[in-house]
Amino acid sequence: MNSKRKVFLEFKSRSYYYYKEKDGTKPYTVRKLDKEDNRNYILEHGEPTHVRIVRADNPVEFFEREITDTTWMDMFGLWGIAWKHEGD
Repeated sequence: MNSKRKVFLEFKSRSYYYYKEKDGTKPYTVRKLDKEDNRNYILEHGEPTHVRIVRADNPVEFFEREITDTTWMDMFGLWGIAWKHEGD
């Protein structure tokens, strides 16, 4: 039994991207986060385990996935977050 605590990062996504992310066509997101953003702190100092993607125009619709990689792209000041696709 895996007792590792789930640590979620939550992001809103526009419908066009949301459906591609949900169906596995695009199993990643790239984000620019302010230093004060709690998600930035978790990425720098913690171990996020899961991502929750919320449809921006309908916040009751969302999906969750297990994170497979987080990458800081210093040259661009962006975080890349990838996840394992699971069929719905």
